[in-house]
This record gives sequence, structure tokens and C-alpha cells, in this order.
Amino acid sequence: DMLTSIGGIISGAEPFSNALNKENIASFTFFLAKPEASGNLYLLVRASIPPGCIRSEILKLNPGWRFENNNSNADWIETEIALPYHIDGLVKLPDGADYLKNAPLDNHVLHNQYGTPGMIEKLQSLAKDVRDWYQNKASNGLKVKISFNDLSLEYGGILDYHSEWYCDHKLHRVGKSADLNTTNCLNCDANQQGCTNQSSCDEYTYTDKDTNITVTDYIKNKIDKLASARDLYEWHTSPNCGDPPPPAGHNDLRPLIHLDLEKKNK
Repeated sequence: DMLTSIGGIISGAEPFSNALNKENIASFTFFLAKPEASGNLYLLVRASIPPGCIRSEILKLNPGWRFENNNSNADWIETEIALPYHIDGLVKLPDGADYLKNAPLDNHVLHNQYGTPGMIEKLQSLAKDVRDWYQNKASNGLKVKISFNDLSLEYGGILDYHSEWYCDHKLHRVGKSADLNTTNCLNCDANQQGCTNQSSCDEYTYTDKDTNITVTDYIKNKIDKLASARDLYEWHTSPNCGDPPPPAGHNDLRPLIHLDLEKKNK
């Protein structure tokens, strides 16, 4: 009921033969090519009524079927078969000690943080990398967590966060994308003195203990580098932190963090 078309059917079996007067059950398999959608597809199935069939008995023998257009004199009976359609194998991002979860989409609360098992594992590893880096190098032992916003819906498909089927989150369909909270990009653990939450465009400065070189950079850039080491690709490369702010009404040009398992130009 979410679709206006099923995008084509690919048969997985030989065409039907006429099963009239045969006491067997015909089977038919097919694949649907509609990766941007999820929900239920309803397949209308029609079968001709064999000559000589006792019409008063045919619906008793076929529960759930009806005469075509509910006309008892019709030549066909029909029914609808609900076909659940979704991306297979997505799992929920679990709660973790190294990160926070923030689902700001009111229409998808608790249902928009699913991904492939590989994606979930990489995000958890990235969160630990960020936490370890900040504690051991970028601060004097302070502990922070990154926050994950939107991943994918439980069954994949369009993440229609405006509830109008216009979707800026066009990559969040198959469980291989994740947005990080950039306003509160690094969130302080409780009860720490001198720690403040930081945005993706706040700067950090630290002196490498091994090389004695002082480094100053934006937090977003460091997270992107750590993500790249985990084979997670940043899709928001421009504008970067330090660039002039975008014009009013162009919030999509903020220095966001969107990580994906697919390279941008693939």
C-alpha cells in the first residue's frame, strides 16, 4: 500500500500451464525490483471457473476468495495476497557504552536506527575509536561519546522524515548509511570537570606525545579520518568547517557528517 507500481516482476519459474482438471497445486516465484520502498504489496490473483463447477460450493472450497466484482455469475474468482516487501537482514543499533543514540524524527522514533550487520559493527568500532582518541590524545583524559542520529528504517525504504514522500535522506534506504549528530557531536560523560559538549566544527588542539608536533583541526575532520580507516565514506565534503556560512534557508549545506559503506561516485 506504499507503492504506485511494483517496478516489474522477474519470473523465477516456467510459465503456468493450463491446470484445468488437474489435481495439483501450481507454484510461482518472482523477484520484485523496488529497492526504494518497503511495506506490503498486494497481488491480485484471478482464476477462471471451470465449466460444470458447482458455483454454490466453489467459495467454500477456496476460503478467502470471492467472485470477480462480487458477481456470482462472473467467469472468474479472485483474491489478494499480501507480500511483505523489505530489505532483508537489517538489525537495530543496540545501546552501547561508547556512543549515544538520538532519533530526532518524531514519525519514526525507535524505528530509524537499523543497518546491515556490517554497518552496525563499523559504527560501533568508530565510536570506540573516537572515544579512545579523545581521551588519550585530544584531551587530558576527558571522556566523550559521539551520537548517532538517523540510519535506516527497520525494513529499509524511503526515510520520509517530512511525511510527504519527499526525501533528502535518499541514501538511507538499504541499511548502509548513518548520520551523526553534529550539533552535539562529542557529548561529555557525566560528572567531569572542564568538559563541554562540542559541535562538529569546534576545533581541538593536541600535542602528539611521540612526535611532539602540535595539531589543530576540526572535530569533523578527525571523525572523517577515523571513519575512513574503518571503510566508512563521508558524503558531506563541502562546504567544510571554516567556510562561509550557507545562505539562509540552505540548512542542507551545513557541515554535516553522513557516513556510508558506498563511495560517493560509485
